[in-house]
Amino acid sequence: MFAISIDTDWAIQPIINETIDLLNEYKIQATFFISNKINFNKLKNHELAIHPNFKGFSDQETLLKETLQILPSKKTKGCRSHKLYHNSPLMLSYEKLGIEYDSNYYIPYGKNIQPFFFEWANVLEIPIYASDMGYFYKNTRFNLDKINLDDVGVKVFLFHPFHIFMNTSSIEHYEKLRPFFHNEEYLFSNRKLHEDGTRTLFIQLLEYFEKNQIETLRMDEINKIFRMNES
Repeated sequence: MFAISIDTDWAIQPIINETIDLLNEYKIQATFFISNKINFNKLKNHELAIHPNFKGFSDQETLLKETLQILPSKKTKGCRSHKLYHNSPLMLSYEKLGIEYDSNYYIPYGKNIQPFFFEWANVLEIPIYASDMGYFYKNTRFNLDKINLDDVGVKVFLFHPFHIFMNTSSIEHYEKLRPFFHNEEYLFSNRKLHEDGTRTLFIQLLEYFEKNQIETLRMDEINKIFRMNES
């Protein structure tokens, strides 16, 4: 069972659009964790979830409500916090606001990963299997060789539009780009598309799914499957 998830992380619209275009080209529906208001017109075939930033914020429930207001429907089934912030009171706020799943546990390349319930809050945790930042923080080669895609379990991949667009290849590369995060002219002029990096890895993964005729799921679909099996 595979899922592609995207943390928008305040990226500018042209950068987000390119990630959407790549997914649509390979006919893959993804889950977008939204951090701020964007143009949602191109996201009609994808799931919208929220991506709040709890840093320095004591009233978690209020921030959840504010982030939900960004979405066109004002509601969602899922949440992933910026920097994977997680605590028990947050789970209770999820339940109150109708959020059914959380995705903040990062288990890199874990074997047979399975979602599990926080039964006291009726929240399903859907862990993350691999992340683009996990690659360039560890200076790992940008290919699929070290990922056991044949292993059983639920494999959720986390990517960021900024890193896909810029083809980020290392933490040093990222730190050089960070001051220009919203400078469209600079970003478009300084892309390194002919080297190995996040973009090449992302496309490899999409091509693998296409070549092997592998169906991917949105995370709300995974949530639905595990809730049905639980009942």
